Amino acid sequence: MYALAWSPNGIELATGGKNGVIQLWTSKNKTLLTAEQRFGEAYGLAWSPAGKYLAAGNNVGIGQVWDTTAHTLVAAYSNFSGEDEVTALAWSPDGKLLASASTDRTVHIWDILTGSPQLAYRGHQDEVWSVGWSPNGRYLASGSWDGTVQVWDPTTGRTRLTYRGHHAGVWAISWSPDGKHIASAGDGGVVQLWNATTGK
Repeated sequence: MYALAWSPNGIELATGGKNGVIQLWTSKNKTLLTAEQRFGEAYGLAWSPAGKYLAAGNNVGIGQVWDTTAHTLVAAYSNFSGEDEVTALAWSPDGKLLASASTDRTVHIWDILTGSPQLAYRGHQDEVWSVGWSPNGRYLASGSWDGTVQVWDPTTGRTRLTYRGHHAGVWAISWSPDGKHIASAGDGGVVQLWNATTGK
């Protein structure tokens, strides 16, 4: 398995792996959905805030959104460079936008209702492996193998802050519930906690 994600209600668990299969399970080990990505390995998984949709990314640059109630594929996105991996996915707090990080050094933002790309952020110099929305939805943070975490405006793509506290790749980021701090994890087993406004 490459990816695990609990539904917001804590009842369903989504799994994805090398065989390209995405499955939904109940806590009683009952399979609710088996969806095969026929074009690559299933990587990142992310539930929409309301728990209706499940987004999945794969190793050939394609993202999918599944309706977990109707058990149907509602959208597929492939506007990536070449066949780069979709490494991480994050829904906006209102559930209308989906951000996807990629090994092509970009973060793409998609409008789920229309299926159209809204913005491609190109501020990183190396592969992007983590992405997350601020709790108020005003900013995105993305972590990269270039050793930085960048906080930026998802409507304009303008960088608000570049955090350079790591000396190697950044694998994961997480906002605090009040949006004031960001925790970032990098190579070497180091987790750093810093102010999302000042970078200190």
